[in-house]
Amino acid sequence: MRKIQFNLWVTAFVLLLGCLTSFAQDYSFKVLGSKGNNQADGSHLTIGSEVLSDQIIKVVDGGYLGLAHKSGKTLEIKNSGMYKVSELEAKVNSEEQSLTDRYTSYILDELTNSKSVASHYATRRVKTGSVTRAMNQKQIDVWMPKTSDALNTVTLKWIMKDEAQVKKGAKYKVTFMDEYRQKIMEKEVEVPYLTLDLSDSKLSKHDNVMYNVSVMGSEDLSSDDYMLRKVAGKNAKKMNKEIEKLLDDSSAIKNVALAKYYEENELYGNAINAYEKALKLSDNLGAYQKLYDTFLARNGFKDVASK
Repeated sequence: MRKIQFNLWVTAFVLLLGCLTSFAQDYSFKVLGSKGNNQADGSHLTIGSEVLSDQIIKVVDGGYLGLAHKSGKTLEIKNSGMYKVSELEAKVNSEEQSLTDRYTSYILDELTNSKSVASHYATRRVKTGSVTRAMNQKQIDVWMPKTSDALNTVTLKWIMKDEAQVKKGAKYKVTFMDEYRQKIMEKEVEVPYLTLDLSDSKLSKHDNVMYNVSVMGSEDLSSDDYMLRKVAGKNAKKMNKEIEKLLDDSSAIKNVALAKYYEENELYGNAINAYEKALKLSDNLGAYQKLYDTFLARNGFKDVASK
């Protein structure tokens, strides 16, 4: 009888120990973005899902999975198949730490609606001040402050307040001027955005560049004037050195991290450019679109609720 009781006690102890070990097991990755019915050991993966080192991940055809390792390093899976988490972990552990890692936990917090996000931006605005928007009485609204710093390549994006005013097939004209409103050049586009290389020979000699947008053939449909101030000298050198640690034109996650870096440095046109790249690389993943929309609303560029 005592032997049976002892065996039962040992069995219960082993089971309890197993449970405690299971609960104590730390996660290896958290999900930043997922497209398709991707799974870990049969469990559907969503934003914030934790993945353990002994699990196997299944990425479906046409799927996408963005992962954040517990160290802060990031990993993207764009090809379908089965992946051992332990092998993925070994892969990220072999990589050097990058500036992206600094933003990983913050991106995850924002995607999961952490209160620390609002606190972070409230603190940032106390230091930097709110974005100064143009007092726009015109028909075209550009998603930029009245005056904005800019570096390297920016994307200018705008919307018509009343799209019915624009005829089908109409083109937009973006006019660039110097500080004295002397025309430098014009660009014609068929879409409501323009990606601009500030090293363009016509722009490179100007420290400040003014611009406005109008509808070709209906120049009365236009925007206010805006200004780009080029970051130069030691500041440009410092930022470009930091950007090198973040830049990866093949990674959606790294472009999201880069957008965060640009926003913190009030380079809004650069941030828009990075978000647009992230969406293109992830096939318009909803999680990254949410981050983009939140950025636009947070800085007063767009009322996301009115979408």
